[in-house]
Amino acid sequence: HDFGIPVAAWKSTHQNNVKNSQDDVLNAMSGVIEFSDECTNLFEQQHRLEKSNFEASMHQIILDIQAFNVALKKRRTLQVTYTTKLKQINDKETAFDKAAKALKPPEVTERLAAEKHSLQREADPIKVALEDCSARLIREASRAQPLLGINMKKCIREYAKIQIEYTTKLNEAWKKLMPVLETSDEVVASIAPPPQDQTVDSEAEETADKETEIEAAEDLL
Repeated sequence: HDFGIPVAAWKSTHQNNVKNSQDDVLNAMSGVIEFSDECTNLFEQQHRLEKSNFEASMHQIILDIQAFNVALKKRRTLQVTYTTKLKQINDKETAFDKAAKALKPPEVTERLAAEKHSLQREADPIKVALEDCSARLIREASRAQPLLGINMKKCIREYAKIQIEYTTKLNEAWKKLMPVLETSDEVVASIAPPPQDQTVDSEAEETADKETEIEAAEDLL
């Protein structure tokens, strides 16, 4: 559309200087302007189709992937929390064994045993939540993965169809414009001056050179 605007202005100026409504330059300009408008309409139509048929479906796929990533992060958080609790329990158990071997007072071993038992109570529900989250993720992945692949192929197929339709119509617009432009070339060729005969030019140059040589010889005499 950008090149259609200056051509339209050029057409208005040219139209004021010619009287023949069948002027081939005017026809060529009209063809370019019509082609420009058609390209603009095709581009706008392509944009609407991409937005309605492709971007909306792709946006839903992106949302599904983001939801799955959120669930993965949640599982990762549970896993880290549970692993930390297990390490703390292991540390308390090691400290309890050392205290028992060192014959520490009962209050020391009892305190360590109580702390270990408290950590175990905290770890148990985290373990259950982690197992539930992992099972749910596996279940959702098994269900959604085939659908995700199918939806992705549908989106790409729809996008390809839009591009093919746009390219085909754009090619038809170019083909419609070409006869007008080729007619203009024929008109230019018909009014172009005939090429000069190089043989005549060479003979004229040779005659001029001889006359120059004669004049130079007379001056010497």
